[in-house]
Formats: sequence, structure tokens, C-alpha cells
Amino acid sequence: MFKKILIPVDGSEHSQEAVRIGIEFAKQLQSQIVFTYAQAAYITESDGQKILAPSQKLAEQAGVTHQTHFIDGDRQDVGDAITDESSRSNCEMIIMGTHGRDGIARLLLGSIAEQVSRQAKVPVMLVRPSSTQTPQFKRILVAIDGSPLSLQALSIANQLAAGLGANLEIIHIIPSVNSIYGYTDMAYAPMLDFAQIEKDLENGSQAIIKAALASLETNPVKVTHIRAESIPAGLLSVGQAILQVIADHKSDLMIIGTHGYSGLERLLLGSVAEAVSHHAKIPVLLIRADPNKPVAPLLTNGLQDALEKGLLDAL
Repeated sequence: MFKKILIPVDGSEHSQEAVRIGIEFAKQLQSQIVFTYAQAAYITESDGQKILAPSQKLAEQAGVTHQTHFIDGDRQDVGDAITDESSRSNCEMIIMGTHGRDGIARLLLGSIAEQVSRQAKVPVMLVRPSSTQTPQFKRILVAIDGSPLSLQALSIANQLAAGLGANLEIIHIIPSVNSIYGYTDMAYAPMLDFAQIEKDLENGSQAIIKAALASLETNPVKVTHIRAESIPAGLLSVGQAILQVIADHKSDLMIIGTHGYSGLERLLLGSVAEAVSHHAKIPVLLIRADPNKPVAPLLTNGLQDALEKGLLDAL
């Protein structure tokens, strides 16, 4: 898994952060790295080599196998060029920084990184500049939501944890009833049985965790240390609750899917995954749905009903 990884380089300190973390990740998985120069304007191979040289040097020092490919920036925009290069090079993952080039303090989420995250046919790991220490990837956190994509994200998290010799932690965040229905004052919701709804959400969350663990029991890839729990969001949004777990549990890598519930073609970028990607101080691995690997939903009927009444708006 992830034996070939694409890392776009643009010469900025933010892309070098992705290079540093990507090299450590590749080293532990014994993967090959493809460095590519991500630039919109045309450059000569000589100029590109100068920009790629620091990344190549770091990879050589770490003993990581690598190669370089050049993108003709005049041919297409940078996001399209990166996703095309990942397909052409048969890369299984893209690792990239979330800040722009040339020192511009501008998040790529909403531009190139988001574009790549939406278009790439492979998982994309986003690295923010706040990741000051190189993670050892020994504590992997995966958030599941009851959707079919959850099982795909969980399977990838399980394989990564096994390959890295890491602990795997599975969480499902239980949203507050108020966040689901949009009420700020109980007096406006006299017809709702909030206590029953909270009980249904808790029971549904436990069922999702149970189903997730059951799916791992049949997985031939085994992880030694697995922890799974339902966590109430309380007054926090789902995204904020995930960020709190990351901080409290000192996770090294966050894995999250980018699709919503019930087969809806709705990316979580713009809600939960966006909140986590924008603010997490650790690398975030975004998993897109694989149409060639359909999986059964993890949702219970009771929880499905609650979700259809407005949970998507609460994310």
C-alpha cells in the first residue's frame, strides 16, 4: 500500500514541510517518492532541478528511493497538472502543503490543494505549516460517520497502522441534538423528545463502532492495538470535537473521508473535513470514495432517521 507517493514541490517553505513529513512517511513504509515541480509558468529543466534539489538531498539522506518529473505549467493549471501526474506516474497517494508558493501567506484549501483533493483518484495527505515536529506515525486516528465511505477510510487506516506498526484509534462523534435540529432554545421545540433522540444517537453511535470493529475482525490485515469509542460533541461542532480529540490523544495522523451520508454526492470539504484540514496541527489524510469498492452502510435505522432530519447541516 502506498508504494509510490507524489509530492509536489514549489520552492516554498510550506512545500518543504510536506517534503519533510512525506519523506519520513515514505521511509517507514519503504515507499518510493516522485517529486514534481508544481509551477504554472514554464521553466527549464535546469531551473526545475535547482528547485527540486533540496528535496532530493533530503530523500537521499533518509535513504528513500525517489525520482523527479517535471510539469509543463503552460499546458494546464497546476491542480490539473498535479492530478494528471499522479495518474501518469501510477502514484497511490499525494502529499502536499496547504500554503501557497513564493511566501504568500494564503491557504491552498479553496484553491490548489482543495482542487487536488476533489479531483485526485488517490488519497491526498495535507500538511499544514503548524506541523513543526516530524510525526513518527505511531498513533493513527480515523473518524467514522456511519457512511459507506467510513468503511473504506477505516480499511485504509487499518492497513496503514499495520504497515507502520502504529496504534489505531477509531472514533465516532455524537453530535448534540440542538446542532442537528438547529434549535438554540428548547422552548421552540415542544414536540421533540430530546431525551429519546439523544438516546437514539448514542445507541446508533455504539452500533456504528460495533460494526466497524466487526469489519476489522474479517480483515486479513491485523493491527495489534486498536481503540474505539463514541465521543459526545457537547457544545462543539463535529469538526471541533475531532480537533479536540487530536490534541487530547496526541495523534500523529488523522484520516477522514470526504463524502457525506446516505450516498449523497456531497463532499465533506466545506464542513467537517474542511474544518479538520484547516485547523489540525498534524497531517490529515483525505480518503475519497472508491466506486470500484462498494461497501455496506454502517448506519442503524434509528440513526439514519436522525441524520435525515438535519445532521448534514450540523456538520
